Amino acid sequence: MRRLHFCRLTVFHFALACTVAFAQTPVFTSPLPTGVHLDAVGDTVELGSMPLNVVAAPTADTVVVVLSGWREQGIQFVDLKTRKVTQTLLQDGAFYGAAFSPDGNTLYVSGGNTDLLFIYAWKDGKATLAKKFELAKAKTADGTGTSYPAGVAVSPNGKFVYVANENGTPGVAGNVAMFTINAMTGTLTSIGTIAAGTDPVSVTVDPTGKFSYVANSGSNDVSMFTINATTGALASLGTIAAGTNPGFVAVDPAGKFAYVTNFKSNDVSMYTINSTTGVLMPIGSIAAGTSPTSIAVHPSGKFAYVTNSMSNDVSIYSIDGATGALTLIETTGT
Repeated sequence: MRRLHFCRLTVFHFALACTVAFAQTPVFTSPLPTGVHLDAVGDTVELGSMPLNVVAAPTADTVVVVLSGWREQGIQFVDLKTRKVTQTLLQDGAFYGAAFSPDGNTLYVSGGNTDLLFIYAWKDGKATLAKKFELAKAKTADGTGTSYPAGVAVSPNGKFVYVANENGTPGVAGNVAMFTINAMTGTLTSIGTIAAGTDPVSVTVDPTGKFSYVANSGSNDVSMFTINATTGALASLGTIAAGTNPGFVAVDPAGKFAYVTNFKSNDVSMYTINSTTGVLMPIGSIAAGTSPTSIAVHPSGKFAYVTNSMSNDVSIYSIDGATGALTLIETTGT
């Protein structure tokens, strides 16, 4: 029996799911490699290969999906009303990172082993490639990149861009590339790099624009930085321990609490944020599903949602407004 291999987006909270379906079967009930049978609760949208990240677009009811698979890499735009892919833009490489500028006119997407940052203009609900920014010129013996950009973040004032670079070699310390944005042309100007931990995957800027946090999946910690309001340069505040293989950092809308998903320890690390220094203070951890990959905090700051890649579900938590502690409400299959 011939199998069709594809990935699909479950339009329910923020969850992504990849599956294998039999060509003769219209209902997706084939077992996943984990042995779990996946029956979607919400509607599904067929996507390209290995979707790793979803980012809300400025246009209402549209999301951007980053593809990082063997078949194609790049981005796809999904209309959540029609449940259809409206645009596909392929890149020579893509890995995880995507972020819009605060004004909604520019989209930045990391280029993975190409060592490029792809910059798109966003207008009238469509993206157009505007330019590519080369993060590193050196290549490995097989011609792949040496920087390997992953997570991307833009400061709330729209003046600075930060890119977490894994450095392309597992187990080797990475860094964060820092850029200023020309307000008239959108051109990026490098202001250097700053050391991060081992295998930095994601970078986040807090809502005040004063602090930045990087999840280091290889060294099992989070790098903490202050942001110079004038130059955009980061200054290290040191690191704070996380769980095993931290992959994503989210800060609540008030900038009081931070949460980190830990892929291998299957939990979420919780922290309070010192509003003066930006230092994270641990307040414990809470269990998630199997292999949690990302976390999103509701705009109200009252709830958090964690996607669990191997148990194929979403953990839903309430947030204590005084302490920042998470309490599990329910786990919902995707």
